[in-house]
Amino acid sequence: MRVMKSDTFYRWRDIREFFYELNKENIRYVVMRNYEMMHLGDFFCGQHEDIDILVDDSQKFREIAHAYPKMWPEDDIHFVIFVDNECIPLDVRKVGDSYYDEKWERDILERRKLAENGNWYVMDEEDYYYSLAYHAIFQKERLSEEYLNKLNVMAQKLGVSAGCQAEHEDRIREYFHLNNYEYTIPLDKSVLVNFHSGAKGVVKKITSICENLKQRLYESRLWDSLKKCRCVYWNKEFCVESQRFKDLDRLCGKIQRKFGEDVYDQLAEARVDRYIERYREEIEEEYFLLKNQLSKERKETEEGRTVFTMWQQGADCAPMVIKACISSIERFAANMGLKFVVLDDNNIADFVDIPDFITEKYVDGKLGRAHYSDLIRLLVLLRYGGIWVDSSVYIPDKVPEYMVNVFFVFTQSPQLREKRKYGNWWIASEAGNEILLRTLAHLFVWWKHEEYAFHYYIFHIFWNKVIAENEHCRQMIDNMPIFITDSTHALVKSFDKEYSEDGWRVMKQISPVFKCSYKVKGFSGASTYYCKLCEGELR
Repeated sequence: MRVMKSDTFYRWRDIREFFYELNKENIRYVVMRNYEMMHLGDFFCGQHEDIDILVDDSQKFREIAHAYPKMWPEDDIHFVIFVDNECIPLDVRKVGDSYYDEKWERDILERRKLAENGNWYVMDEEDYYYSLAYHAIFQKERLSEEYLNKLNVMAQKLGVSAGCQAEHEDRIREYFHLNNYEYTIPLDKSVLVNFHSGAKGVVKKITSICENLKQRLYESRLWDSLKKCRCVYWNKEFCVESQRFKDLDRLCGKIQRKFGEDVYDQLAEARVDRYIERYREEIEEEYFLLKNQLSKERKETEEGRTVFTMWQQGADCAPMVIKACISSIERFAANMGLKFVVLDDNNIADFVDIPDFITEKYVDGKLGRAHYSDLIRLLVLLRYGGIWVDSSVYIPDKVPEYMVNVFFVFTQSPQLREKRKYGNWWIASEAGNEILLRTLAHLFVWWKHEEYAFHYYIFHIFWNKVIAENEHCRQMIDNMPIFITDSTHALVKSFDKEYSEDGWRVMKQISPVFKCSYKVKGFSGASTYYCKLCEGELR
């Protein structure tokens, strides 16, 4: 999935030549983790999507490495290099970026050593264990089984007494105290901060993140609201009349408006936890009801795979950008020998049965177009299988087979936070898929009882809950090929830029599809990427 031909960029013959040049130029760096199989050509150690490198001079590293920006507009973290015929993503961390404590970052570079099976520098055994434990526990939403097993083996080799998450956390705390290291909040906002766990971890996590904003919270009189929210959540108070947590909802809105969405996302998760706890039995009943209904419908549907997209007002009424994207999706379907369907408000009922309570709330405006679309994509894929592609996706050419022939969704950019880890704008699935079915059950029960969506990304939050709570769903995700969405936004971020063949070639090298948007102003001049797209000249 990461193999991409490159005929125009600087290409290293192999990974050893790349690191040989870094060493020759005295670049101070370490490969931070998951390098054990790199000498065999496995640069990503299974499902990990990039190589993480810590450097003391990122500008010099970038020049020597011939690193090309992975994101548009470019940042100083995400890059790619070309090794033979592979495009290798790099995440470049630098001393002083608070990814780790600055003193620890300098110590890591000071104590680095050459890998036993290669010519690249890595951390010594102690730094590797503690940095990996810190990353896996405090920079991830949850400690995965893969990381836990790896940490247990590393701890045993070091003679460290740790065999569960709590014990690994204790060892980190002791190590930090001994070396005067501190927990940090990275400057890179895409990195999750998760300093607390446990039964009340959601609210503790909120408090932790708010600590660094405490003065601003005092000034805006939100600190008292936060403390009140904690009492509401911990005591499990629920307003029967309104069927919702008024204080929590109001606080979510205040936090989102004043401080962005990091804290807001976690308050929303608390909201979801209480909803699931209250309606768990009803959600299970809805799941089995849908499963039985769909099993009968699938027996009647043996028509092959279909590519679905939707523009509710009708494709003829779509903006120019959307029309260009829909045309590209139609070409893609034809080239793949697949059926193609553009859904709209007038023909949806020809393909799926929509519950009356959903239709009523959609017509009344309580259920918005975006959230209605979330439900429709689940219904059509559960019944027919195939591929859902948002109407704002542009497909210039062929796509990898794994995006079509197996279960696949894009893994969201880390900058969109863990709560939205997986996108739903491209879904390839068989009919009756378990993740889709359970997500739909959650959403149906929600809309039976609620008059609004508490969060724009309600679909993604329920999707993640389904994966977290169901072993079969987790395995399905773990077996899924990974493609990070960063590069898929390259085109929309370049809409107002002058078109160049080299620039377009770069974009197509790092992404087979592009997520666009019609919510942009028209750009003057016939030579911008925006105009080229609208005129059908991007191929």
